[in-house]
Amino acid sequence: MRRRRTVLDNAHIAFVAMDEAGMVVDWNEAATSLFGWRAQEALDRELAQLIVPERYRDAHRAGLTRYLATGEARMMNTRVELHALRRDGSEFAAELTISEVWFDGQRQFACFIHDITDRRRATEADERLRLLIHSVSDYAICMLDHDGIIRSWNDGARALYGFTAQEAIGRHFALFYLSDEQGRDRPGDDLRLAAERGRTEHEDWRTRKDGSEFWAHVILSALAAADGREKGFVAITRDMTARRRLEELEASSRRMNEFLALLGHELRNPLAPIRNAVSILKLKASDDADVIRSRHIVDRQLAHLTKLVDDLLEAGRVSSGKIRLATETVDIADVVHLSVEASQPLFEARGQRLDVDDSGQRLFVNGDPTRLVQALNNLLNNAAKFSPPESTIRLEIGPRGGAALLRVTDQGRGISADALASVFDLFVQEHAPGAHPDEGGLGIGLTLVRAIAELHGGHVEAKSGGTGKGSAFSLWLPLAQPPTQGIMPPSAPNAVASRQLDVLVVDDNRDSADSMTLLVDMLGHAARAAYDGPEALASFGTTRPQVVLLDLSMPGMTGFDVIRQMRDEGKRVIVAAMTGLGSDEDMARTRAAGFDAHLVKPVDLPELERVLAMAGK
Repeated sequence: MRRRRTVLDNAHIAFVAMDEAGMVVDWNEAATSLFGWRAQEALDRELAQLIVPERYRDAHRAGLTRYLATGEARMMNTRVELHALRRDGSEFAAELTISEVWFDGQRQFACFIHDITDRRRATEADERLRLLIHSVSDYAICMLDHDGIIRSWNDGARALYGFTAQEAIGRHFALFYLSDEQGRDRPGDDLRLAAERGRTEHEDWRTRKDGSEFWAHVILSALAAADGREKGFVAITRDMTARRRLEELEASSRRMNEFLALLGHELRNPLAPIRNAVSILKLKASDDADVIRSRHIVDRQLAHLTKLVDDLLEAGRVSSGKIRLATETVDIADVVHLSVEASQPLFEARGQRLDVDDSGQRLFVNGDPTRLVQALNNLLNNAAKFSPPESTIRLEIGPRGGAALLRVTDQGRGISADALASVFDLFVQEHAPGAHPDEGGLGIGLTLVRAIAELHGGHVEAKSGGTGKGSAFSLWLPLAQPPTQGIMPPSAPNAVASRQLDVLVVDDNRDSADSMTLLVDMLGHAARAAYDGPEALASFGTTRPQVVLLDLSMPGMTGFDVIRQMRDEGKRVIVAAMTGLGSDEDMARTRAAGFDAHLVKPVDLPELERVLAMAGK
């Protein structure tokens, strides 16, 4: 008896004995520590009243009755989880192991009680984690044992890889690697690396159940057991195919834009001396009909080639979102006037008539006048190009709700229903059978029109009755409030230089430099050429010119290096950049470097005269 008491009092597990009525007949020190009741306070009291919260006591008593009536008492170590109560009123989760015992000829029930609060919390946490993992659909999450065998499989893994849990669990995770990686034991290498470092992360190709491949971001983390030894891994995989394709598309677009910029620059350089030569021929009086006709042919084809180069560069700006607007309040009448003026030579060459239907109401928009003229000019040129000679093209201008409408309607070849949906896409152009060569192009103009319209908060739409039934293109722009002050009248044409100027032409392309020098001489000035930066600075130091036409992209010493030293000399001189680079960023860069003007090759004669006039006033 004394030995039994000593054992029970020194046990670390709460021990309680009760009789058939549920009354406490024994209570050890561990029970006192767990529940707060001393043995003398607990003896001969109902166990349910001491350790079971009141709301659960009836259920506890009913369970005890069932336990005695069904013969469960004769089974050893029946385990029950219950809500337990301490003397101070706090509750906790407990596990009760109950066994029937006979002591001194009396039937008793021995109960060993454990506080399982920590275990219950861990179990609940594991369950919450399990539910969370299985509810994740964007990530494939699976548990692996230390050999890489799959032990758990969430819904995201099923969606990503195509295997059900029954098909995946129990198989090696090498299942997801490409066959060549399996052959060189890449899965084993990943497991070893994760075990050594605790975690690996990489992007690579993975394979699905159906054999298809996808670009995956994979994290493989080692799980450590309580003793610090590795007990398994968790693998988290995400499908990154869409992101990879987007990155590849962006990289491809970036390379294309860089190529187009380089192509534009390289094409403009040889175009420059050709344009200079044409301008020289225009200044040379000639009555020879063949010479005049040949000059007109070269001039037209040069303008067409220059337009193609410009369109290529505009395509790069559209695709990369680099079109920038210089916004102001714009009178639509000015946009129409300048656009019609620019398109008039094309209408005249094709014997076409432009019928302008203006509502007579002054309309204003917030926008970039240059870009708006460019958009409308594209629509007018398209109408002329795709309409038969001597046909009539109609331009309608007027308010429509809160927008200004500019609609260009033609009687041309029309657009098929299939092509209508993609007519504004880049490099898309419908080629009708038997189309005239003059109708060719790069398919950039309408894409640019759409981009300009959207940058102004508007839109453009196309309609056609089908092939051979004409087309109508409508440009919608949000209306703006009229300006508080009157619109400034158009500026007068650039005056020519009032005196002879000394002009220095700097270009490493000798044909471009020599032809520009000759052209400046024919305009009544004195010009000389330099073919690199050092020669330009030497000439500049000897005889100070009033105007310098300076190429930017020269080997060794660039135009930016040259103007920096020229400006350091202190004397005021008009310096114009003369370059094949003509983007908004290029013009901003030359302004910041101190250039007075930016001439884009090939330089038109009026633009050259404008720069010379800056120094001749």
